[in-house]
Amino acid sequence: MQKLKDHTVCIWWYPYGAHTHSWIHFAFHRTFQHLGYDVTWVANARENLPPKTQKTIFISAAWDNSFLIPEQNPNWIIFDHGVSPRNGNQLIPFQVHSLSFANYPPVTPEEYWNYIRMPKIFWATDLLPHEMEFIPYHYQNTKDVRFIGSWWWDNWDALEKARVWCLLHGKNWQQEGKHVFLRYKKFVPEDVIGERSRDAYLTLSIQWKPQCETGYMPCRVFKNMSYSVLALSNNLFLANLFDEDEIVIDRHIPALLDRAEKIVKDRRVDDYTRKALEKVKNHHTYINRIEELFWYIE
Repeated sequence: MQKLKDHTVCIWWYPYGAHTHSWIHFAFHRTFQHLGYDVTWVANARENLPPKTQKTIFISAAWDNSFLIPEQNPNWIIFDHGVSPRNGNQLIPFQVHSLSFANYPPVTPEEYWNYIRMPKIFWATDLLPHEMEFIPYHYQNTKDVRFIGSWWWDNWDALEKARVWCLLHGKNWQQEGKHVFLRYKKFVPEDVIGERSRDAYLTLSIQWKPQCETGYMPCRVFKNMSYSVLALSNNLFLANLFDEDEIVIDRHIPALLDRAEKIVKDRRVDDYTRKALEKVKNHHTYINRIEELFWYIE
């Protein structure tokens, strides 16, 4: 990818491991490096702004751009994950879900058209295509059902249903990641998540209701597929991206786990994971996402 190679890239804010969004920045950072860009990853501070004469592409998030957005200039291109009002060709807000006004009700015709024109992408796996390899299912660990990711009061109900299913089926329920409500954090580095996901009996990607209703696709489901893990989700929108022989989807958590357990017992896991991995390798990496974002500035 040679486009915009005269620009440096700046990943703005959320240092590694400090916030759930830092995994997204981690993936963008390593992918831009792989593509040969001069890329930095800096904290949200005025002193980290590059010179205004320097051609720079920013990847940022809208939660606190108190320094970046007001200082924008024609030499900068800012891809901002949020619903910031677009201001010229240099600020390009983007969303990460299917077209839905459920979490952004436009008030004026101008807001409506700004939202329609806003880039919409999905997250992806942090692995690069050459790093993905098919690994057969182990058929050994029959006890551990695992969720790796952020968990809080919003998705607590869905996770609790998975925990109860495990109790009723003699499984060990394991939650690894950050829990905001309980002030608990077990940091799981990226270099071990693949192995932790594969060696479980089942590894879940469970979301809370508003995300499922707006078509938000978490990075976790794409990562699991790239790790050769049987993909399980309660997000029905994923049926628009993956075939029924690539992912197991059910709105109801107990039914989802029942279906997954049958696939394991029938020894059909590899049929799913092999196909899903190939689709992610070709269509759902951050190389794909960068190409999609760059398409909007052609």
